[in-house]
Amino acid sequence: MHFIPYAEDRGADRGTAALIFAVMSGLNIIGALSAGYLSDKVGGTKNWLTLVYVMRGLAYLLLLVTPYIAGMSIVGLWIFAGIAGFSWIATLPLTSSLTAEVYGLRAMGTISGITFMFHQIGGFVSVTLAGWLYDVTGSYTLPFAIAGSLLGLAAISAFSIRERKYSARYQAPVAAAAGRG
Repeated sequence: MHFIPYAEDRGADRGTAALIFAVMSGLNIIGALSAGYLSDKVGGTKNWLTLVYVMRGLAYLLLLVTPYIAGMSIVGLWIFAGIAGFSWIATLPLTSSLTAEVYGLRAMGTISGITFMFHQIGGFVSVTLAGWLYDVTGSYTLPFAIAGSLLGLAAISAFSIRERKYSARYQAPVAAAAGRG
């Protein structure tokens, strides 16, 4: 929502800002498919989710820092688009997978519905707060710093999930466990 005005503030013309945003949006496809594939084939879903949040947090940090490095303002927007593009929608397959693994399929619809409802509430609040903070401060520095900080907390939260204990993926099959007794 705020990327194109921010990019224009950093010296990008509207067409370049839109192109950068379009590339970022296209990279969402690759990021989401890759995250789902890695989660399914490699496992460790909580670790992939943590990595995605860390990547996005670092993207915001770069977005805040690069304008102060000579000649890096537009380059910083492209770097942000690359990192954020791969990580933005990648949370969806990872969150859904982790929900199914930890809570099972029986309640997945309800739990996913609640999870994504709060995601949308967060999106509403963050876009509104970012606009208000921009109006108050005349800068996106504070809203983007808050976003990066919250992504750091999300990474810690994801990493703290005891996936190996609760995920069905890592549990011994009942028949095999019964045969050992």
